[in-house]
Amino acid sequence: MAKTRRIDGIMRGLTSVLALATVGVAGVALWELQFAERFGREAPDWIPLSSVYGTKAHTVVKALEVDPATDLEPAKALSWRQLQLSPTNHYAWLRLAFIEIAEKGALGADGIRYLQHSYDVAPYDSLAWRMGMAFETWPSLPKDLQDAVRDDLRVNWRTGRRRASYSSLPGKVRNPAGLAALEAEIGDLRRDDAERYRQRQLLERVK
Repeated sequence: MAKTRRIDGIMRGLTSVLALATVGVAGVALWELQFAERFGREAPDWIPLSSVYGTKAHTVVKALEVDPATDLEPAKALSWRQLQLSPTNHYAWLRLAFIEIAEKGALGADGIRYLQHSYDVAPYDSLAWRMGMAFETWPSLPKDLQDAVRDDLRVNWRTGRRRASYSSLPGKVRNPAGLAALEAEIGDLRRDDAERYRQRQLLERVK
């Protein structure tokens, strides 16, 4: 029962953030979708069909919020069609990883590979929900992928991107091993921030 509640919590959180990630292009993509469905293969080349497939796949996944029994096979098929047109679309790779969690409650070999691909093509995209997914499934990730996640956190923390979102992540991660790793990384980063601040203060006094 506790495991089911944890999985449900992960799914609700990830689907909500996935919605925010696509809302900026939703209006345009929906228009493109209507156009493409009307004209099919005769649609002009300038219509980005990869985003059309992505929007349709997102719509299927978002239905989980109201119907946990939603069939996700169409979302998988649409995500693969999107990747055929745009292999470096990390949202599509992440969607496939999320679908595996939604269906199996964990990341298997395929899901790990999808998450890895998202880091291969966009290593520093400051996606807090991708990082949350990674730390929530931390024990199943190979060391090189764990290192990529840590690197993502460090780089974006130090550049100030999504620092507030990262600071709140420990309150959302329920996996004990992932939470411990996340808290250790954030603790190191905060100590580094404090040391940098101390050094700046010393330099100011010398001037």
